[in-house]
Amino acid sequence: FGRKLSDAATADGVETHYQVDTEAATGTCAVLINNTERSLIANLAAANNYKLSHFEDAERQAVLSRASIVYSSGFFLTVSPDSMVVAGKHCAENGKVYAINLAAPFIPPVCAEGLAKVTYYADYVFGNESEAASWAAANGMEGATSAEVATAIAKLPKANGARGRVVVITHGAEPTVACVNGEVREFPCDVKLAKE
Repeated sequence: FGRKLSDAATADGVETHYQVDTEAATGTCAVLINNTERSLIANLAAANNYKLSHFEDAERQAVLSRASIVYSSGFFLTVSPDSMVVAGKHCAENGKVYAINLAAPFIPPVCAEGLAKVTYYADYVFGNESEAASWAAANGMEGATSAEVATAIAKLPKANGARGRVVVITHGAEPTVACVNGEVREFPCDVKLAKE
């Protein structure tokens, strides 16, 4: 699977720098979709074994140095939050953009400490309505609206004070909420989803 993934990414012009784990298989994920519902099951396998030393290697650091924007999935908090902190710190110290997402409703309560550390460096935070609700519950704001959550995350302390933090909360076909420079705006979603 790893070679197929690498070949497909390369064919699409994506430069990859995977860590190869000779002791574990490449992780896999199955997705089942039925009309508007989906279900996922993952076997993280080697993905659970990522090492900070791989990220700190000269080859990966050269890639980081060339990047102007770095985006990290919140799922990575379960494996290597230190890698995310190193990436965020590099971005803050070098005037680069660092973006993260909340990834899934289990991330805010289970990875609260790591999420707080990487949010400190984040210029952009993305999430959906269920992830926002989970963040609210994990931070003493249970029942808060997406707008209130976006505002709260935007106001958290930030390493790079040169620009404010932008927080975007999606909600399927409902309007997307964004907090930019402390101002909350809603953006309509013109997609109409079938209701069952």
